Amino acid sequence: MRETRDPEKPDIVFHYNRERRLANAPESVRRAYEEGPIKRPGIIRGLTASPGLRSIFFVIVLLSAIITGVGIFGTPEGYSKIDGIPVSLKALHFDEQVYFTLTFLPDEAAEAARIRAEVIALNESGMILDQMELDSVFTGSKLVLRGVFPDHGITRLSADIHTGNSIVTTGVSVDRK
Repeated sequence: MRETRDPEKPDIVFHYNRERRLANAPESVRRAYEEGPIKRPGIIRGLTASPGLRSIFFVIVLLSAIITGVGIFGTPEGYSKIDGIPVSLKALHFDEQVYFTLTFLPDEAAEAARIRAEVIALNESGMILDQMELDSVFTGSKLVLRGVFPDHGITRLSADIHTGNSIVTTGVSVDRK
């Protein structure tokens, strides 16, 4: 038995008897008191409790693995390699113009090469709206080729890059942020 005193009225004493209260309580309350607190299942046990939930859990795991694999091992849009030279194409829309940058990254192993790039501006349906040809020489250090197209609904740029006997095509969507 436990005694408690009310701080506002110091001469009143309350008596509390848990056993007597449980004897008068319903069966569910007595069972809950005897069994103790209910252990909640963890997230893994909750997701694998039935065959349906198990299949959903494995689909989630499989999709997560695929997305991670594509993110790690997939080639990002606008990146390519030609004769061992890493190439990136980026495009953005600003002030009714589409600006693009074709970057050849430094590579000591690559030899000097003449580079010819044909950049094509496409609309949503893939129709050619404009094109531009750029020429330069890659010497092993970073090379940046830039250009501007007037925007007439350009949604995508494609670049055909030629070096010696090699040709590679890369494309990128226009960033309109």
